[in-house]
Amino acid sequence: KNYSKGVFYVNNITTIEKIIFNNCIIHDIECNGGDFFDSRKGGIKELTLSNSTVYNSCVDRDFFRMDDASSSFSGIAPIINITNNTLVGVSNSSSKRLLYVRFKGNSINFSKNIVYNTVGMFSDNNNTAIPAFESNNYYNSPNLIAIIGDKSKFCDDSSSMTQFNPQFTNANEGDFTVGSQDLKDLGIGDPRWLK
Repeated sequence: KNYSKGVFYVNNITTIEKIIFNNCIIHDIECNGGDFFDSRKGGIKELTLSNSTVYNSCVDRDFFRMDDASSSFSGIAPIINITNNTLVGVSNSSSKRLLYVRFKGNSINFSKNIVYNTVGMFSDNNNTAIPAFESNNYYNSPNLIAIIGDKSKFCDDSSSMTQFNPQFTNANEGDFTVGSQDLKDLGIGDPRWLK
């Protein structure tokens, strides 16, 4: 919490086997001069964000950024897993992306997340793989459920997508306890708030 830069920044040609963020609460990360999860020159084989909450962060930056460093690595096809998270207001600018992934051969799993209050898009880059979407809930996040304008390359138009109001107890104070029984029954979002 309360950090001016991003969570990580990889600016060296290095292979990273696996990065896992699980059961985290991350907030007030400004991302001044870089993006939230940011790899410019590295080759990350697997990157996971799960069972976590991110809020009041990277409002004017990209959420996941992975530049195309594939020419420096042989046989790396990054896998990104984003599962059971509560994401509030991240990349909340119409020109910003949740998934700015340009490393060739990537695959993305995006499942059981609550995305709340963002005007950002998923991606405007042709190298970003269309994620395997499953049972995500979007509230007040129009660019993630429809392609609006001429930049966004894809949206979540899966049959399992929902748009329930999570009915957070007090989002302004960081209490994202879910009031929506539908979301509780479906097990969508960071599990800590589904009690």
